[in-house]
Formats: sequence, structure tokens, C-alpha cells
Amino acid sequence: MLSHLKQRIIAVLAQTAQAALATSGAAGLQISVCPYLNDELKVFVRLHSQSEHLVNLETQPDIVMTADGWRLFGVACAAVPESVPLAWQTGQSAWSQVIEIAPSRFEFIEPDGANIRETIDID
Repeated sequence: MLSHLKQRIIAVLAQTAQAALATSGAAGLQISVCPYLNDELKVFVRLHSQSEHLVNLETQPDIVMTADGWRLFGVACAAVPESVPLAWQTGQSAWSQVIEIAPSRFEFIEPDGANIRETIDID
């Protein structure tokens, strides 16, 4: 991926602290607004430890995240504690679990929310 495209994605991800996360699997379609942090292109999402998203991710790791102006497609897994950004390491508790998302595609969406302005495939 070209560095200027990577930097555009990183800048957009840094503009907000929460996004809608969608998963599908054994627990059915689940959509929740969740807090997230990014470290470059790695995206970390904090979920309640009893979240149905975790049930879905056990068998179907594909996810979609969306916020105002963008949509991200990727694959999620449980985050290794050492890889979680420092800002969240101290806030870990028994009620939450952090997942790490490896993005595969990023879409910039028009303000109308219906049309894709640009798609970037991520290696």
C-alpha cells in the first residue's frame, strides 16, 4: 500500500473514538457501537466480556466497522495483551476484552451514507 493512502486511513481512524462494529455468526447478526483505538493500521476494539460479538468471532472472524464517512472491513482476533495500546492496558478489567482487527479494505463514504467515494485495499 502506498504510504500516503496509509496515512489518510490512519488520520481518519484517529478522528473518533467509537464506531459501529458488525459481526455475524452463531449468535446471529450483532451490531454495537464500541470504543476503539488504532495503532497505525491495527485497530483495537473493547468489548464487554459477555458480548455476543465474541461468540460470533469464535467461528467467523470477518467484521465490518463503520463511522461517519468511512467503513472498514477486516478480520478480528483476541488481542495479545502486550500488543494493546498502553492507554488501554491500564484500563483492562474483568468486564472487558480487547480484540485486534487486521483491516483488509477501507472505504470513504459520501456524506449521504449511500455512496462509496473511494475504496482502498489493504495488503
